[in-house]
Amino acid sequence: MEQYFITPTSYSIHRKGENPVFGENIHVKLEDEAGGFFILLESDGKEIRCDLDELELVYNTAKKLIDEAEGNK
Repeated sequence: MEQYFITPTSYSIHRKGENPVFGENIHVKLEDEAGGFFILLESDGKEIRCDLDELELVYNTAKKLIDEAEGNK
């Protein structure tokens, strides 16, 4: 018998009680268009694509902005 795997390739970020498929959600997806994996962020019909190595840089930059904003309260 051939071996099969279950691999999650997407998640939905949504508020409690809201539909995770549609509405004001952020969908985080692992994609590959034959050039290697990348992360696709979808919300309100808009997309942002980040290579896996770029995603850490985006996160660290956003965290820096959050920390600076909280320090200015």
